[in-house]
Amino acid sequence: MKLQIPAIENMKKNTGGVPKKKSPKQTKSFSSFTGYLGEQWTPLIESHNETIRFKAGDLIFKEGDEVPGMYCLNTGKVKIYSVDNKEEHIHRLASDGELVGLRGIGKSLIYPASCVALTDCEMSFLPINVFLSLLRTNSEFCYYYMNLISEELRRTETVIRRISRMEMKERIAFAILRNLDAFGYDSSEKGLLSYTLSRKEYASMAYTTYETVIRMLSDLEKHKLIRLDRKNIRVLDENGLRKLVNDK
Repeated sequence: MKLQIPAIENMKKNTGGVPKKKSPKQTKSFSSFTGYLGEQWTPLIESHNETIRFKAGDLIFKEGDEVPGMYCLNTGKVKIYSVDNKEEHIHRLASDGELVGLRGIGKSLIYPASCVALTDCEMSFLPINVFLSLLRTNSEFCYYYMNLISEELRRTETVIRRISRMEMKERIAFAILRNLDAFGYDSSEKGLLSYTLSRKEYASMAYTTYETVIRMLSDLEKHKLIRLDRKNIRVLDENGLRKLVNDK
């Protein structure tokens, strides 16, 4: 089945599915695409780009929903996940400057996973017909997008393969490192994660139970790899954490 993409002159009239939470139009993160598209495409992006703000806990899109467009995360933190037999499985964490909803682009234009805001977020949004037209008419941009998809698939496969070889303590250490690599450290407190996922979210990432996460975090703290500050995690020995999981 071939995708039917509206003519550019009709795009403004056909932007169905755009979320309601909008502020005046402005170009922000999507402006970085001009390096792949050429400056002649800037007016088109500017005329269709929307800045949308979400509060922490807001559902940005839901598994099974139609894809209304492409999101670029200007500021904030999100998780992409799916639910199977009432169990949540976290596939990806994303922060400033990343595209969100990559896998929704295909023949069906249906999201295979959900996305929720972990913190307050500001996102740029392009309607799907605009985004698909940019892909269709610009080989360099299409190649760039294909590389993004390939990298995400490779990363997912690597995570699944590595976790299958790990003992439980190693899985929790790996989850902490994924949290760290996605969101980084707090800028004002040494070793403190800028955002610490919940214990249930760690359980999801490690394919284990909440109770096991609690035990393994205590064990990592006992070995002076981390320190628990209530719900937050402070990394005391990043190299030690990486060494624990590096040979898997």
